[in-house]
Amino acid sequence: MGRKGLLNQEELDFLLEVMETRLPDGLPRHPQFSVDGGEAGNAMLVRLAASSELQMTALFRSHKLVFPLQLVQDEFGKLTLELRPPRIYEQGPTVRQWRLEPSIPLRLIAADGSTTELEIAQLSQSSALIRSSERAPEHVKGFIELPSNGRRVAISAVKVRDVGTQHAAYLLSYDEQEQEDQINSFIFEQHRKQHPELSIEEHLSEMGISAY
Repeated sequence: MGRKGLLNQEELDFLLEVMETRLPDGLPRHPQFSVDGGEAGNAMLVRLAASSELQMTALFRSHKLVFPLQLVQDEFGKLTLELRPPRIYEQGPTVRQWRLEPSIPLRLIAADGSTTELEIAQLSQSSALIRSSERAPEHVKGFIELPSNGRRVAISAVKVRDVGTQHAAYLLSYDEQEQEDQINSFIFEQHRKQHPELSIEEHLSEMGISAY
C-alpha cells in the first residue's frame, strides 16, 4: 500500500478480481486479510472494532463506495479482516444511497415461491421503488431473484409512501447479514457495468482508498 493509505494499481486490480469471483454455491466471495500488528497493535484494533465500524472508502468523483471491514478473531487469537461488499453513495447537496435502475425490472417472488405482479424499478441497499398494477401493499415479505446468479434473496419491506399511481417507496430489511451482502454485491456489479467511466484502470488518479 502506498503513502496516505492509497492502494496501488496492482492491489486494486487484485481486490476487485477477488470480489468478482464467487463460491461454488453462487455466493459472493469476501476477501480476507491476515492481521499481524503485534500484541499491542492487535489489541488496539480489537478495541477499535468493538467501538466503531472499520471501513475502507473509495471515491469516484461524485460516487463514494464504503467497504465494511469485519474483524474476526479465532480461538488462537489470530486476527483476520474480512472485506464485505460496498455500500454505494452519491454525493451532492445531500448524500444518498446510489439507486440501481435495472434494465429489466426485478420481479418479487412471494414467500411461498409463487410469482407476484410486483416489480422493483429502483434498488439500493436499504430501499426499493416497487411498481404495482394494483394498490401497493403496506408490507412485503418474499424474495428478490438476482439475474446475475439466479439466487433468491429473502427480504422484508415496509411501505413508506406512494409515488404516483403505480409506484411506492419501501424500506428494506434482512434477517441475515449474508442476505444484505448479496444485494450489495449485486448492486456493486451493476454499478460497475453502468458506469464504465468510473473504471479503476482509467481513473486511478482520481480515486482514493483510505482506511478509517
